[in-house]
This record gives sequence, structure tokens and C-alpha cells, in this order.
Amino acid sequence: MEQHISRIEASKEFRGSEQLRRLLRYLARVSARGEVATQYGIATDVFGRPSWFDSGADPIVRVEMRRLRKHLAEYYRNHPDDPARLQVPERSYTVVVSDARAEAFRAPRVAVLPFRPVDDDGTCAPYSEALADDLIYYLRPDPAVAVLARTSVFSLAARGMSAAEIAGLIAADWVVEGSVSQAAGTFRIRAALLRAPGMQQDWDEVWSCPASSIPGIAGVIGAAVRCHVVPRHRASE
Repeated sequence: MEQHISRIEASKEFRGSEQLRRLLRYLARVSARGEVATQYGIATDVFGRPSWFDSGADPIVRVEMRRLRKHLAEYYRNHPDDPARLQVPERSYTVVVSDARAEAFRAPRVAVLPFRPVDDDGTCAPYSEALADDLIYYLRPDPAVAVLARTSVFSLAARGMSAAEIAGLIAADWVVEGSVSQAAGTFRIRAALLRAPGMQQDWDEVWSCPASSIPGIAGVIGAAVRCHVVPRHRASE
């Protein structure tokens, strides 16, 4: 991505605007870490706004994001043979990269949502959070799957956003969601795999097990996610 951004910066569409170059670099750097940029972060880190920045009173981020998208579109119209593509989807501050020749950019972006505890006494909550963490830990070392940052995904879920809204904001290709319930000492684990942007359910499975077996379920879910996501993603390229 570094070389591609350098080409964009040197182009006639960008070389006259240091502000757009800084913005593009910042968004690419944050996205590469699997994190989600915010209006506040962009305003203070890129445009030097003070700590009391108010997006309602100062539209700098919205204005410059529109300019960035416009200039990127112009760049690719003028450079149709460039093999790479950088996009920043509407209502998102995430850079999405596609490159048919670069395997590093082919990994499907997977968001693991916190599993929902289904109980009245809080028994399932520790297991549901640990299950999501174990699943992320299982998938993260796999270079064929790009697992998005836990902090970003969980913070959006905590704000009550739907799976579709979260996927749109962080440019996820797939979303894993599930639930944990229990009765008479037996836990019921459900996991589902949803494909963005329409949130089509590609896989859904349920397990019943004692508490001691829940950590092992994360590996089973991870293997199933990989088996469904990787071939479908490559077939769509």
C-alpha cells in the first residue's frame, strides 16, 4: 500500500493539497491497524483542531472527506491501469484496499461481535465475552483472514449498532455473531456467519456443552468460519 499511496500523492490530483495527503495517510495508517478512525481523531490529529473540537460547529472533517473521495475518484479515472484501488466508503473513515495482484489485500475482513448472553442472572456474561475473545485469538494468526480490531468492533456494538451498521462503518466483509444461554448446568452456544453488505446468513450452528467445554467451541467456530469465508471470498474476486 505504501508505494501506491506515494503514487497517489505525486499525482496531479493530490500534489497540490497537503491537507488531503495528510488525511489519506492518516486513514490508511489507522485502517492498516484494523482500527476505526473517528471525526474527533481526524480533526485533532490531521487538521490540528483543539481538544474541545465540536463536529456540529466545525464541518472540517465532513468537507475534507468529500474532497478526498472526489479526488480519489478523479485519480482512478485518470489512471485506469493502476492495479490497486483505495476507497473510503460513504459514512465511513476506513480505507478499503483492493489489488488483484497483491495477495496481502485479498484477505476477507471479519468482524467478531461480542456474543450475547441470554439469561436473567448474569451467569452467561463471562462465558459469552470470553468466547468472542477466544474466537478472535484463534482467527488472528491466520493470514487468510483479516480479523478486525476487537476494541473497535466491541465499542460499536456497545453503542447498540446492528451488525449491518457495524460492517458498513468498518468495511467488514463478514460478521460473526452469536449467543450463550444455559439451563440446568448445560450451556447452549449459537454462532452465525453473516455476509456484508446485505447480512445474508451463510452459516448457523448450535452446540450444547458443559462450561468446561466452552473454550474448545471457539476453535470449532473459528475453523467453520474460515472454511466458509476463505473459498467464498476468493471465488468472488
